[in-house]
Amino acid sequence: MIRKVVSKNKPCSGKDRPASCTKSTILMGEFMSKLFTALLCAVFISASGLLAIPGSVKADESKALTDAQSKQVEQLIEKYLDENPEVVIQAIHKYQQQQEEEQRLRQVHNLESMRESLEQSDTSPVRGNPDGDVTLVEFFDYRCGYCKRVHSTVTDAVNADGNVRLVYKEFPVLGPESVYLAR
Repeated sequence: MIRKVVSKNKPCSGKDRPASCTKSTILMGEFMSKLFTALLCAVFISASGLLAIPGSVKADESKALTDAQSKQVEQLIEKYLDENPEVVIQAIHKYQQQQEEEQRLRQVHNLESMRESLEQSDTSPVRGNPDGDVTLVEFFDYRCGYCKRVHSTVTDAVNADGNVRLVYKEFPVLGPESVYLAR
């Protein structure tokens, strides 16, 4: 374990730690210890050929772990996760952030690829300045109470500006009646 030593025989750990050890010093030592353990596991796994990296050369079968070694690796990982369950939560959060970013990028790509069809469709009604320098696309459902409440605010803003082109897109999502009304 990596520890900061403030005097020869008094490391910043345990119940007899000196008063000069701050909480951040102790947490840093714990973090470094966990990091060291994780790196050690990663090095062991990758060196043993357990870690399959796409496109990498396949590990030599003679260098593969024995069943006993595999069991030891599993026990080390299980022990590490038992002692550091926050690592799992951190990994899940990182995965969720990656998924959210990928979804955001897909949405941006989809909007960019459909922009012309959304803004320039001959079948969608337009309000405001047809040649306006700003185009606003409003998706609405005839049965949507919020859409009805915000309608006057949006049209007032479009009329007040004079350079906004408002494109209406019927988006009947509130049931069969909405589909009927959109026809």
